[in-house]
Amino acid sequence: MEQLRWSPALLPDSTESELLQFFAGFKLKETIKFKNSTEGKEDYIKSLLRQKSFIDSLKLRFFQSEALYRFFVELRFVSDPSNKSIDIYLLVRFVSRHADDLPRDLLHQFTTFIPEDMSFVPISDSELANLLKLQSDTVIEVRKKTSVMPTSDEVNYVSLLPSYTVEVFSDEKIEYDNFHIVCADYLPYNTYNWSTFFKQIQDTNDVVCLRISLSSASITPEEKLYGIQSHKILNRVYHSNGLQSEYLSNYLFNFSKFFSSDVLFTIKVQLSAGKSENALLLGSAFCTQFSYGRIKTYLEAVPLPNTIFESDFHKVVYEWENCHQFFYEPYYFTIDSGDSDALAYSFITKLPYIFAEEEAASIFKIPIADEEGLPGISAKPAIPFYQPSGKPGPQKRLTLGHIITKRQSDPSRSDAIPYGIPVENLTKHGLIVGSTGSGKTNTTLNFVKELTKHGIPFLLIEPVKSEYYDELIGYFESKSKKLNRFTFSNPFHPDGTINEHFFRFNPLIPMPGVSIMQHISLIKGCFNAAFPMHGIMPLLLEECLYDLYNKTCELDKTPGKRIFNPKYAPSYLYESHPDSMTDLERRIYKFLDLDKLGDVIQSYLTNPTLFPDAKTRVEIGGYLQRRVVKLTQGLLGHILSPSRWNAAGPILVPDNIQTLLTESSVIEMESVTDNDDKALLMAFLLTMIFEYRQNPIRSIKTIKSQLGSDFDIADHIHITLIEEAHRLLSRTGSNSGGGEITTPDSKTKAISLFMDMLAEIRAKGEGIFIVEQIPTKLVSDVIKNTNLKIMHRITSKDDRHYLGEAMNMNEVQQDYVTNLKTGEAILFEEQLDAPVFVKINEYSPLDE
Repeated sequence: MEQLRWSPALLPDSTESELLQFFAGFKLKETIKFKNSTEGKEDYIKSLLRQKSFIDSLKLRFFQSEALYRFFVELRFVSDPSNKSIDIYLLVRFVSRHADDLPRDLLHQFTTFIPEDMSFVPISDSELANLLKLQSDTVIEVRKKTSVMPTSDEVNYVSLLPSYTVEVFSDEKIEYDNFHIVCADYLPYNTYNWSTFFKQIQDTNDVVCLRISLSSASITPEEKLYGIQSHKILNRVYHSNGLQSEYLSNYLFNFSKFFSSDVLFTIKVQLSAGKSENALLLGSAFCTQFSYGRIKTYLEAVPLPNTIFESDFHKVVYEWENCHQFFYEPYYFTIDSGDSDALAYSFITKLPYIFAEEEAASIFKIPIADEEGLPGISAKPAIPFYQPSGKPGPQKRLTLGHIITKRQSDPSRSDAIPYGIPVENLTKHGLIVGSTGSGKTNTTLNFVKELTKHGIPFLLIEPVKSEYYDELIGYFESKSKKLNRFTFSNPFHPDGTINEHFFRFNPLIPMPGVSIMQHISLIKGCFNAAFPMHGIMPLLLEECLYDLYNKTCELDKTPGKRIFNPKYAPSYLYESHPDSMTDLERRIYKFLDLDKLGDVIQSYLTNPTLFPDAKTRVEIGGYLQRRVVKLTQGLLGHILSPSRWNAAGPILVPDNIQTLLTESSVIEMESVTDNDDKALLMAFLLTMIFEYRQNPIRSIKTIKSQLGSDFDIADHIHITLIEEAHRLLSRTGSNSGGGEITTPDSKTKAISLFMDMLAEIRAKGEGIFIVEQIPTKLVSDVIKNTNLKIMHRITSKDDRHYLGEAMNMNEVQQDYVTNLKTGEAILFEEQLDAPVFVKINEYSPLDE
């Protein structure tokens, strides 16, 4: 709940000194702006209507209950010449005889009336106290212009004003020959633009404060009758004689509100500045902006120190510092108490401050901007997203944040609506995108944290950075949970022993339950995805792989059978020492290696039957051989080639593959500098995940039917998160390093293979989540085949359109994405009819 500041209401010369006054303040974080288009203009009008509705709501709830309290609401504009900014505040003041919960309840109701497209946030008591202070002795007051209309051409300008008598205001026809009618202008509703006025404030290079105070008009029945009869007299004297003018019509319209409006308002506009000439200049500028497109002005700027008694200036200070309103008689017309009674004095003094509801909505208005914005004020488009319709869903959900439906939505509030992702939808895959600094990492961290809360293991593949483990380990340790960390940095400890965190695997060995033939297809796809090939290169690679497996695994003993039977597929021999292996196992251990694959390719290249032309041998076979040989050297060799695993001696390599695929793990690829190498490693990892989920794991549907009510989907799924997946799943083929000749055909087929893999493993309980900075780099199937899509700030129009169409976003919503702040995101999934605006929770290693 917002803070309240209260104090005794020590009003000068007032019975309110026995009351208590309660204050609250709000600051506008940013106003809204609209495009200069047909739709933008329609939205602009809607925003103005919401502000008029705000006035109407205040009237119905607060301005008709003065028996319990007085209510004042005020806009303040404060400039800072040091940075040319202008801050906008909304202040509230209740005056009551009771120091109970009434003001706090009223304030809560007030906040619900604030236009939903305005981002007002509460300010502290100290900020409020400082804001209320009058910083200058120069105060300009803006009020309605007043004038006098004689009831006869025989009347001198200084003639008496009418007393409140039956004779003067009788409905009977009498001669009006002895007084003037004091008139004030009616302020027509005008959709004025604040830009010129704010620019003038900036140009003064002065500390300027403008207050616009709104309250209900305390009009007595006698004063109301005074206004009604003034209308009648003015109408009879002039209209009955055929005398008409714009001025007269305006005066009559102003008086008409005394019999046509159920509630009238009083508005005080005052402006202070460090220099008196700046205050007067800006006061006049404020008046001028309300006459835009018209031949006359309806307001006038009055320097208060020069137009009221010096002894009354303390009232100006009081009303400024207490959001109060005092009324001062027109400075050019003084009523002689001997010529008129107190009623006339009271009515004429209030007249320039009395506004009908339409007038009040015109002047008491929160500035909104067009496409060009407003000088000194932060402006962003209105939020074009809404609260989704409620739908029943599963109980288990990952809560990532809270829905934002309006500017002042605060995720910390008790009534904030959380948004959760159904656990059962996680295997339908997801996509998290956004520019640098938009909040992708925070979202990913929260997602992983929520997975862990539900007991769901994950694998996070980090190609470039190495930050997730350091961020997550604090949370895992606080929950006594294990988080594995694997790297490609250093294969050995300083003492020369095997580094158990260095991830080693042989891509030529399939996962248990996968046949050699199936594995050859997948491995070939990995090479195609990372190193696009042309011509007969894919066929050559497949032939060489088949030849290597045939020689190593003795496939030729039963032609056409063993290659399709998973029983004869090679497997990892972590538990066996070479001296205890069978001959076949020892052969597999020794020869099923990328080193040997390079030898097989070399033998093919030297076969004159296959390559009679030397140029073809160099362009096609040489490229493929160089790629494979590279995988056996340097860092890649220690990762992929078993012949290098024993560099520290015949030490058994830890079985990290099972750990990687079944326990929460982070694998960091920062040390692998070549992008093609990273893409290949990512392809191998995805292949392992796919193969692991193929056999003997049953489908989630089967498990659910077998377990019935005991089924908990969180116990049977695994999530893989991939950063920068475009390295593997890019939209088009690209030339590999070194200027090699490539074609997108083989890569397109490889990507198609991986997309098929993603479609298959969802049924087996594997969900893939891709974290990407530039969505247009991703193949379109990734966009189409991911259920959950989270879009953070994206500046590129192409990227917004590419992903926005898949998220059911219209053009206005796509454009709004550029305005998202860090941690804000647009979210869409199949359970929604339209995308939602979500503030993602800020990640913390602590469990809130």
